[in-house]
Amino acid sequence: MNHKTIEQKSKSEHAFLDAKKVTFIALALIIMIALVVISFTTILNKFSFSSLFSEIHDAFIDPNTKSMATFMLILLTTYFFFKFFNVSVPYMIRLKALGIKVPLKEAILYYSTSAFLTAISPGILLTEPYNMFWLKTQGVTTAQATAIVWINEFIYHTILVFITLPAFIYLTTQFSIILSFDNKSGMIVVILASIGIGIDLLMFVFYWISGFNKKIHYLLSRIFNRTKQFFHLQYHTKSQTYQKYLVEGALYRSAKHYLKQWKNNLWIAFIYLITALLWFITMYASLVVVHFGDNTFFNFLTFIKVVGSVSVVTTANRYLPIPGGEGMMQLQMRILLSYQEGTKPGIDNAIFMWRTSTTYFPAIIGLGGFITYLVIFIKARKNKKPIFKSK
Repeated sequence: MNHKTIEQKSKSEHAFLDAKKVTFIALALIIMIALVVISFTTILNKFSFSSLFSEIHDAFIDPNTKSMATFMLILLTTYFFFKFFNVSVPYMIRLKALGIKVPLKEAILYYSTSAFLTAISPGILLTEPYNMFWLKTQGVTTAQATAIVWINEFIYHTILVFITLPAFIYLTTQFSIILSFDNKSGMIVVILASIGIGIDLLMFVFYWISGFNKKIHYLLSRIFNRTKQFFHLQYHTKSQTYQKYLVEGALYRSAKHYLKQWKNNLWIAFIYLITALLWFITMYASLVVVHFGDNTFFNFLTFIKVVGSVSVVTTANRYLPIPGGEGMMQLQMRILLSYQEGTKPGIDNAIFMWRTSTTYFPAIIGLGGFITYLVIFIKARKNKKPIFKSK
């Protein structure tokens, strides 16, 4: 069998955007659109654009909520740009420490592509391999790219555990109320929340242990190189990977190096914390914009409950094999909001606004970035040049 390795290339380059990949992208988009339609017709059965626009209008003519509604609407419409700091800046910090400066347009392309892949793929199926691939295009080694993704993901999981675990502990005291409110759907919420938190805790432990285990480094590198092989990119063979990660310990040394960069780690943790909170707050912002309930809704306790609910729901859906958690996210948010505040008009419309600002809008904008990135990539491969100019 002929292998196209780092040391030995095949004479002919496979097309990057072949029929298999086009089919995959098209299928992912179709599934995502179908799930959106299903969630509207079955879960968000009270959603309607006319009532949404009416509620937004009411929020802005009410003097008691106009100022807050205006601020929240601005937050919702600009969340996509806030998210840029969560996705791109942590990697810009790592690359800057290596003396690599990424131009803004490249950072935007990276972010928009990542937003698109996150929306159409289940969990982290495509985002982490893409992160490592993109880092490689910036001139870092495979070991460095893997270590960077590892430490950043470890910090991110630490932040999620820090925020979500207290919310989940509170939610456990409400399980009986949730089940009595809606036994069938409530059971789904309880089970998924429990499983999601459990997996997130396991991932937290895994990222910590795997950072300094050469055998795990070898396994991860094998998976990464098999992914590169699937996309017809240059990859290391099994023997080359064994030498680099078990014998030489390249990833082990890189992991220790990035763990010691405590200033960078603190900055990245701060960025993840702020943007994670913004993600959770957007649900409350949606409720405010549609003037959910009456003025008693606008209190700190309700704010904390909504933010806690979103954090639990987000964690519960991070590992579901559903593109963007579409459908299940809406179902769980609907149950958690309804049982806390009682069945009131506006829940479905608020959930739609929340998903639009955090998922639909980033996916639509990200599609443009993804296509642009593909064009740049294909041209670079055709001309046998680097994807981006040398830094």
